[in-house]
Amino acid sequence: MSRMQVKLHRCDGPCQNPAVVTWKRDGRLRYCKNCWKIVSAKSVPTNKGPQPKSRIKQTSDKRAVDQLKYIAVRTKFMDKHPICMAGILGCTVRAVECHHKRGKVGADLYDETNLLAVCRTCHNRIENERAMAIEMGFSELRTNK
Repeated sequence: MSRMQVKLHRCDGPCQNPAVVTWKRDGRLRYCKNCWKIVSAKSVPTNKGPQPKSRIKQTSDKRAVDQLKYIAVRTKFMDKHPICMAGILGCTVRAVECHHKRGKVGADLYDETNLLAVCRTCHNRIENERAMAIEMGFSELRTNK
């Protein structure tokens, strides 16, 4: 029986041996066993394509500042108004949510005149029945600023 011949290559690692058995490949680079241990320990970036991108922020820095302002304003507002301000049929009386009459755009997010302390039942009715909410004054059109 004849033995299969192994093709020898030049190592691209620190040893630069011109005739050695290739142990690992990293893109176009070939390494012998000893050099691969050295190279992999140093965490050399591979040529296997683009690196993973960094994660995109969930909110901008400006919006994060606005959110912090809103949390402070909301806490004070809910402490002042523990009872539902809407009182629509089926109301559970205790206010647990803040409804924004004109939405949450810009300064309307933390403007107290835009807030309405409501229970969950009333908030669902206000959100689902826009015409009724506008008629009763619980919501405002954004174009009427």
